[in-house]
Amino acid sequence: MCKYVVCGRFWGKEGDLFKIEDFANRSLRMGAEQVFIAINEDADKSGALSADWPNNVSVFGVKPWGRFTLSLNALLSETRHYLSEGYKILFSSTEISLSQEMISVLLQNLTSDTLVVGASLEGHSFQVGYKGNVDGRGIPWNTLSIWNPDLLWPIGFVNIGEGIVEDKLTSGVEEYCTMATAQFVYGVPNARVKLLNLPEIKWETDFSDDPERQAKHKRKMQSKIDRPSKQLAVLGLPKVVAEHISIN
Repeated sequence: MCKYVVCGRFWGKEGDLFKIEDFANRSLRMGAEQVFIAINEDADKSGALSADWPNNVSVFGVKPWGRFTLSLNALLSETRHYLSEGYKILFSSTEISLSQEMISVLLQNLTSDTLVVGASLEGHSFQVGYKGNVDGRGIPWNTLSIWNPDLLWPIGFVNIGEGIVEDKLTSGVEEYCTMATAQFVYGVPNARVKLLNLPEIKWETDFSDDPERQAKHKRKMQSKIDRPSKQLAVLGLPKVVAEHISIN
């Protein structure tokens, strides 16, 4: 199996320290060589930035945090040494329950002509065998995705993911225009986007104990179409072409 590093982002709320520790430990158990965790330095109340971490866990502050792409590109920069050695980069949310089998399947599908492979989750518009133009609900999300650094590093996560300059509410779904840009630069056949329907994958999206988080998640799902469309119009790029693959 290819070697990989895991990246995660945390706002740094009170009580997040346990979640961060759990995220790091689970990632290492699944075979990650190194875990990188970006924390919103200005907002951090978790204590994670001052905690002691093992050598294979790198927790660092990001300032300014921005909205989406700044922390992602900070993670990309922090992983540079590993990426230069051929490691793949896996982004995951703490709510995802991973298994070594899932990661192995994702890595197997991350061929040299593939930009990113991700898992189909609740909220995705997945169609078995489909290949063609998709909106923000038809692409892998960084909730669980593995990127090819040879293709991602030269462009990074494009800044339009922070939103149109005059409207910050158009920020988000930052993966979409990065994929669109990569397919424009490299050509669709050389920057394939693959969404896999993995069995038994579990995404904990029941935030009933946190109404604010629950409402935010609902708004996030509703925005997966509108925001990329507005960002794409600014760039003048065609829609992302994705492949939907079912794994038995």
